[in-house]
Amino acid sequence: KTIHYQLICLITLLLMIAVSLAYLSFGHTDYALTTVLATLLGQSSQGYFTIKLLKMPQIMVGILAGMAFGIGGNLFQRLFHNPLASPDILGISTSASIGAMIGIMFFRLSGLSLSLLALISSLLGAFLIFYLGRGSSSKMILSGIALQFMGNALISWMQVLGNDYNLASAMRLLTGSLNDANSSDAIILVVVILIVGLL
Repeated sequence: KTIHYQLICLITLLLMIAVSLAYLSFGHTDYALTTVLATLLGQSSQGYFTIKLLKMPQIMVGILAGMAFGIGGNLFQRLFHNPLASPDILGISTSASIGAMIGIMFFRLSGLSLSLLALISSLLGAFLIFYLGRGSSSKMILSGIALQFMGNALISWMQVLGNDYNLASAMRLLTGSLNDANSSDAIILVVVILIVGLL
């Protein structure tokens, strides 16, 4: 079992590296793999802006966000002693989305203030699940699933109410995008993952 787990981790790591190199190599302008590696190592300035300043931060933020999702999923599975428990199934992600939708559609928030509102909303959703479940993991999971369905209905209602500009921003946030990712975002994610991971 341990060997299979290690093999899966190794294959996943190799796939991640391969996809990252492919993303750095191909686009509006294609670069040879040797050029990409030389640019990353500081031995070449060809494609420096595209490879190192635009695409590399996007890759790093994507990988770090994936790590954060993994930590979140693992945490919920350990708390509930149930492999089905995860932030999306329990409605925590939906609660965060509700906060983000309210921030965008009604208050036109963005950046840190929008992230804080989504965080507060997800914490409120978590407290509601714990309150409704009252110590029973099965009740908490069922409460989370119910919260998820109600939250999705509320999000759909807000989408109907919103104007085209706000709706486009909200959909981009709910779907997720790395277009605006930069190196400072990666640094923030590293700090958050280290602190939360250790806790």
